[in-house]
Amino acid sequence: MTKRERIVEAALEIFRKSGMEKAKISDITKAAGIAQGTFYLYFPSKIALMPDIAEKTALKMLEKLQKGVDPELSFKKQLGQIIDISFAFVKEYKDIYAFVNTGLSQGEHMKDWESIYAPFYEWMQDFLENYKKSKKIKSPLDTHVLAKFVITAIEASAGQAVLHGNEGGQAIEKTKQDLLVFLQYALASKK
Repeated sequence: MTKRERIVEAALEIFRKSGMEKAKISDITKAAGIAQGTFYLYFPSKIALMPDIAEKTALKMLEKLQKGVDPELSFKKQLGQIIDISFAFVKEYKDIYAFVNTGLSQGEHMKDWESIYAPFYEWMQDFLENYKKSKKIKSPLDTHVLAKFVITAIEASAGQAVLHGNEGGQAIEKTKQDLLVFLQYALASKK
């Protein structure tokens, strides 16, 4: 693992445990096993870590989906698993999720969004394409566009429910069920 990768990995864990605001560069460098000056050779600040953190978390999310979605299940059940995994991921990485989503949606980092999420979009596109070919979902939209819509709907719902919801577990479960129904109708899916 390169020094840059060690810094990003250490920052991800420190941010996840302590939150972005409380994390110090000295905490990151200690966890990465490098001198503080070395940090600044790669990143001018904690904020500069954002694209690397976003890429790392997107890949972690993709890995969880690849391992957690059972291809033997029906489309509806797989879609439910995708929603469950996504909500759990946002909950586990909620400080990082908030940091990445607010930071990447601003100015200079917006251009990074598409490349960071490209593997995630490709995975979802392949998932949807498989069901479109087998006529389990019907949509006149290209699966590339559908993949972005589905991911955006799931992430926005998870972020809203987990980061801003004050109703607790029952409300989150209701949001997940409503989202599943919405996506099934949006995709005109058969069970």
